[in-house]
Amino acid sequence: VMHCHSPWTVAYAYRHDVLPMTTQHVRLKLGHDIPILDIDSPMLLAEHMPAVRALFEANPNLSAFILRGHGIVAVGGDILEAEHTAELVEETAQIAALREILGKESENDLP
Repeated sequence: VMHCHSPWTVAYAYRHDVLPMTTQHVRLKLGHDIPILDIDSPMLLAEHMPAVRALFEANPNLSAFILRGHGIVAVGGDILEAEHTAELVEETAQIAALREILGKESENDLP
């Protein structure tokens, strides 16, 4: 498990409840949207664990989630895999934010 304060992800999460799979890369590597949790704390506390547990129960293949206003929590078989997942989430948030800024919607968009 690793946590980081990725700027594009933090910014994107302020205005959304989920980070969708906006690229073929994230579809291939993760295969799921990234949920965004409202946790009003600088860290995950015991009282937050039911919400986190519910995320993983709903999607046993979940490899990351976002803490609104805070950052990414990524999991993996080891720290390197978790870090790669966090990088992919940050890249996905950047692309999603840029698409919104550019107003990119066309027949070529991924569903």
